[in-house]
Amino acid sequence: MRLIVTEKNNSAEKIATYLSKGTASTDKTFKVPYYTWTDDAGNDHRTIGLKGHVLGPAFPEGYSNWQKTDLHDLIDAELIKEPTDKNVVKAIRKVAKEADELVIATDFDREGELIGLEALEEMLDANPTLGNREETKAGTLRIQRARYSALTKEEIERAFNELDELSYPLANAGAARQDIDLLWGATLTRAVSLSTRRFGSNFLSVGRVQSPTLGLIVEREMERRAHVAKPFWELFAKFEHPDGSFETHHETDKFWEKAEADAAFAGTSGPGTVKSVTARKNTRKPPTPYNTTAFTTDASSRLGITPSSAMRLAEDLYMDGLSPTRVPTTRSTHPRCRCASWSPRWSRSRSSRPPRACSTVSSNRPGAKKRRPTTRRSTRPRRSTRAPSATAPRSASTNLSCAASSPPSAHR
Repeated sequence: MRLIVTEKNNSAEKIATYLSKGTASTDKTFKVPYYTWTDDAGNDHRTIGLKGHVLGPAFPEGYSNWQKTDLHDLIDAELIKEPTDKNVVKAIRKVAKEADELVIATDFDREGELIGLEALEEMLDANPTLGNREETKAGTLRIQRARYSALTKEEIERAFNELDELSYPLANAGAARQDIDLLWGATLTRAVSLSTRRFGSNFLSVGRVQSPTLGLIVEREMERRAHVAKPFWELFAKFEHPDGSFETHHETDKFWEKAEADAAFAGTSGPGTVKSVTARKNTRKPPTPYNTTAFTTDASSRLGITPSSAMRLAEDLYMDGLSPTRVPTTRSTHPRCRCASWSPRWSRSRSSRPPRACSTVSSNRPGAKKRRPTTRRSTRPRRSTRAPSATAPRSASTNLSCAASSPPSAHR
């Protein structure tokens, strides 16, 4: 029997559905589902899903007392591995006893490679005919690996038609990251907490990711508090044309003195004259796909979705075979997907700023006439989504507007 191990149950279910053409049967062992089918050649196949990491690093006994444990000993401690879910470990050990072939089909990344290795070593203990831990430590045991980037029928079929091998260097890199996080996080947390006499629930946590992130947040907050708002003025011109009205912005982006803004406003006259009409064709390269940072930043700044919620939604789309992609548009580049609750909101452009043109020269529409609107002034500060000192989008209904320069945004 060929045993296929995935990172999550829904991945195992989808792979079984695609490869069996919908004929796979479902069963459970130790409350963990698995899926079995027989192909046209009479070969048996089974998929089983994990729940993320099978094992996690931990300190052995004797290191729990903060005040009695020397920090030098803590940083050099030999870590042990503990099961994250005992039922999952029991389940994969049981199904591995019937297997004569293994395929690791965890996620296509460093953590997925490590999770696959963790499951592999547990299965080898249960079925030594497949190999042993010494071979995995030496990196000599050749194990089949399915690498896929989406849970779609075409991608799954391609991955299993082009099986690769498990990468021990990549998995070991993930294990090293785990160990370093625990060793240095625990050691520095204890060092800082002991030096400040913060014990019990009041300890000060230090981590590889959280501490630099906290530093960035503090730095950003200091910038916000130090910011001094400064008023400025903007000048717009609205034109009327048989095809419809449109608005342009003065060639001077901001007037920092009101007298200069009033002088520019007083110098306008209508109707406007078309001085030239130009047309050109541009070719755009395909946009770069999102990475995690860019994705969560755009979800927060454009849609107001928290990073954790955005990642959950993205994972749900991925598990459903609906991975968001980036597509070019006329105004901005943004992710688009087939999720009905997302697509209308993703299509919003970040800025509503009109085309730039001089207030005394019309746009490139022949026959356009300029209407001199009444001066409107706004003194309400507007916050910007751009950092660190950008101003807010301008109101389309304002001709001569005043705003206060906004403090740096909370999000970069």
